[in-house]
Amino acid sequence: MDDPPHEARRIDGSGVWWLPPQGIMPADEKWMAFGLGLVAGQLDTLSGGADALLVRVDDWDVPMLTDYQEEVAAAAVIECLQQNYGVGGVDIGVTFDRERNRYRFTWDGVSAEPGRS
Repeated sequence: MDDPPHEARRIDGSGVWWLPPQGIMPADEKWMAFGLGLVAGQLDTLSGGADALLVRVDDWDVPMLTDYQEEVAAAAVIECLQQNYGVGGVDIGVTFDRERNRYRFTWDGVSAEPGRS
């Protein structure tokens, strides 16, 4: 597309823009944007030279909040793009941290989170 919608958010200065679903929690939105940032270079390539590529997430439903972790939003958006649009993989590792009683995610072998390198 030539110009993304005014409500779209840009991913890390790339040509990738996205529209999060209505009512998404702020932490989920940050993690989803983080996941898109991990594959933004690949999405830029898929744009075919267009000025902007828009990723629109129509719905985000978390059916069971027990033990839910926001990092799942990043993993879900990456998995969706892999399965439906041929975006190459990001190795998502998951281990359980008993001391913190949380799952620990790694992205291509590196622990990271939104806003931190």
